Amino acid sequence: MPEKSVFWENTRKYSVPLAAVFVYALAVIFLPRKSHDWDAYCWGLWAELIANKGLTAVYDAGSPVNYLPLYLYVLKLYALLVPVKDLFELSYLLKAFTFLFDIASALMIVSLVPEKKRRVKLFLFCFLNAGFVYNTLIWNQVDGILACFILAAFILAIKQKLLTSALFALLAVNLKLQGIVFMPLLFLLWLPQLRIRNTLFTLLSLPALQTLIILPYLIHGNAANILDVISGSVDYYPSLSMNAFNFWHLIYKGDLMFVKDDGISLAGFSCKQFGLLLFGLSALLVLLPMLLQSWRYLKHKTKPRYPLQQMLLTAALCAFFFFYFNTQMHERYIHPVMVFSTALAFAFGHWRQWLLIGFTYALSLESICHFFFTDSSALVFQPRFLASAYTLGMADLLFLWFRTKPFKKES
Repeated sequence: MPEKSVFWENTRKYSVPLAAVFVYALAVIFLPRKSHDWDAYCWGLWAELIANKGLTAVYDAGSPVNYLPLYLYVLKLYALLVPVKDLFELSYLLKAFTFLFDIASALMIVSLVPEKKRRVKLFLFCFLNAGFVYNTLIWNQVDGILACFILAAFILAIKQKLLTSALFALLAVNLKLQGIVFMPLLFLLWLPQLRIRNTLFTLLSLPALQTLIILPYLIHGNAANILDVISGSVDYYPSLSMNAFNFWHLIYKGDLMFVKDDGISLAGFSCKQFGLLLFGLSALLVLLPMLLQSWRYLKHKTKPRYPLQQMLLTAALCAFFFFYFNTQMHERYIHPVMVFSTALAFAFGHWRQWLLIGFTYALSLESICHFFFTDSSALVFQPRFLASAYTLGMADLLFLWFRTKPFKKES
């Protein structure tokens, strides 16, 4: 009997990792072959370029590649493992790599839940929200990797792990430039941790990691072309919306992909400028309590207090505002909101926003991919309906944020 008790005790101890292995194995076994056609084509094309001309060719003049360096290493590995003739046909296998990061995100999320007995159930529950998995398992995009890096940087910052948090933040920016949206929040979380020793060590480590990431291109002599990719990502698609069913779909009708964002004036601003203004003001609002605490810390050495719930809401809202107000947004740019939304549901019981945001996101992706052979004329796939649902989700997050009394001073 004692041996049996030890067995069950160990099983309970490792129940979450075992659940992770089970979910990952199940996903790989039933990995959907269908992907978003254009993105799958790009993965195949870029991998073929790497296979034929080498990794550094991705940034040579005339290259079709418009991604930052980090994911290109994944495509290099893919090109090494898969015969060149199969690179296009088997690009769906890349989903298996990205899904590892969704698993990692789910593990980090449930680690925030105080009640350990609930973690296995919640881990499994995580994958029942279609918004959490559609981007990876159906679309075959890599926003799940970005979300994982951002979540890791956030949690490590909360736990006062300055160096590792900063390194994950750098990885996020090297994967997709959208990661920069979280830098103000992360910097404010890092600020009270800055000491001469750890700051110097971090400032030395970040350039070292960045050099390592771009080292092949430095050796090849085309690393400067990465800056062209960065600058070219702005106004790459100068449209009101690239199927991001956001604020602009409430203002204008029609296919906003074909409406330029600099040709319409709102209160003396172009739509692009107006969107940036709304994003900046709304982000400033939710960051203001942290800015005030940081000011008091710098002036009076009053240590800031950052409750986890409030910080999760702040992170979710900063990402949501970026997606919701800016022009040129793609439908997938809201994806990082999902990890913070899920954490808010699991750790603090805020289920309404999780269901609303997650399923609106999944519907928005399905309206483009039609993986389930859905009728695109249905009400739930209409841009204004989806934009309205997103607005309700954002409003719920704001309501929850105000309910934390963020401007209340500590006694």
